[in-house]
Amino acid sequence: MAESDGEPCQTTNDLSSVIDALATQEGPLEVGTIEIGPGGQLRAREPGNPVRFRFHYKGLPFDVEVETQSDGRINLVSDLGQMPFTAESPLGRRFTQKLIRAAAALPRARIFLDGRDHVCLEASCPRPEEVGLIQVFAGITALLLDVLPHLRFLADVLPRRSFRTSLQ
Repeated sequence: MAESDGEPCQTTNDLSSVIDALATQEGPLEVGTIEIGPGGQLRAREPGNPVRFRFHYKGLPFDVEVETQSDGRINLVSDLGQMPFTAESPLGRRFTQKLIRAAAALPRARIFLDGRDHVCLEASCPRPEEVGLIQVFAGITALLLDVLPHLRFLADVLPRRSFRTSLQ
């Protein structure tokens, strides 16, 4: 039996609960039906809490939260990097400030400075009625397409090498 975080993985029991959950599922498998537990085991997910996951796109980490209520939303968040210091790049700092102001016109996203002078992104769209993988990833893709031009401009001034090279 494998160990993870000091807890034994209950692979057989967890797998049977996942199979039971999938057997009673009507229609397509929806986001949030199964999850990976703290020990890495696959298990049936208890309904009610938002579904959360992370991914990387073009060198940037993104956190996603899919709210489970019927009027829920798909929320996308990322720390894009440290605002350039005036001494290291006065032009880069001014450019970033202007880009943040220009991003105020984005209908589903905002780019802002947090309390640590990090440039952050928050984007959100309504959750589709059917919460399948395709619908969730379509929502995420639409949000990324909204902000991609801004991310490309920021790639030139924010000090994150993998971010700069992958967006060009």
